[in-house]
Amino acid sequence: VIIGYFGFHGSSGGGPTPVASAFVSDFQSGQYSQMCGTVEPSQRSQCNNNFGRATPSDFTFMNVAIGQTVTNGQQALVGVTGTVCIQTKCSTNTDANPVPNGESFQQAFSSTVGENNDNVALVEQNGTWFVEL
Repeated sequence: VIIGYFGFHGSSGGGPTPVASAFVSDFQSGQYSQMCGTVEPSQRSQCNNNFGRATPSDFTFMNVAIGQTVTNGQQALVGVTGTVCIQTKCSTNTDANPVPNGESFQQAFSSTVGENNDNVALVEQNGTWFVEL
């Protein structure tokens, strides 16, 4: 699922899972400015630039759902299952676990940040969770 690259929306005081859930909802409904609202503040302009010209017709979603959440201190990974297509390029994930077998949390987190993959990386700052692009 090509989700790790994009931002999230929503009040993030409840932990990383509600942020991921809000992101999926906003992403699917084309609410990109809201989606970018809780991206880590220094990365918001990047998120808005990425989606500035996007339209909901650029994306197709099939059976997208939030998977497991794994937290390590002030970092978290949220798995996302289903299929996401950007125009004609699709990615499908059926594994709800964001930390693949044989990888440490830090390896999985590092490979998620800045990549288009099946996980969402989040960081906590001053008690608020933000997506890390």
